[in-house]
Amino acid sequence: MKFGSYKIDLEIQLFDRNLIKLSLATTADFFEIKHFLKQHKESRANRSDLIYIVRYHTRLIGLARLVQMRDTIESQYWLRGLFIETDFRQRRLATHLLDLMNSDLKSRHNKFEIFAFPYVHLKQFYEENSFHSIRLSDLPLSLQNTYRNALKQGENWLCMRFIHSMNPTQKT
Repeated sequence: MKFGSYKIDLEIQLFDRNLIKLSLATTADFFEIKHFLKQHKESRANRSDLIYIVRYHTRLIGLARLVQMRDTIESQYWLRGLFIETDFRQRRLATHLLDLMNSDLKSRHNKFEIFAFPYVHLKQFYEENSFHSIRLSDLPLSLQNTYRNALKQGENWLCMRFIHSMNPTQKT
């Protein structure tokens, strides 16, 4: 039994990158996403959310979830969750999901903003992925309320933003 457990751990450490698939979730993925979020005690997704998923073989192992802000301009989003299963962390999969997300949003908008509330221990990861700390007053009003309520409940969140703005000399 111990040898078998070692073999599984070794397979996870040395997984074949060709078996990893990142994509924008479809409606066909929604039931599996709901189950995944519930299993990992994450908040529920809505069908209107943009969800980017990562699979190992056919198994869902992570996702990034964007909520479009309704009280602001069209191109503002809240990164409501970025989650990779524990056994698959430290392999840059979250960074690849953020890259896919940004690429997709660049195809939709010339300019967009993504707000995120990462835990303090994830500050360096988000900074490495071009997010910057901002003041509470820089958030859309609905997110200001969300952030304040989370702080009141003892959450240890940062307030960060990613901005993409295509200048006139850039091409898509």
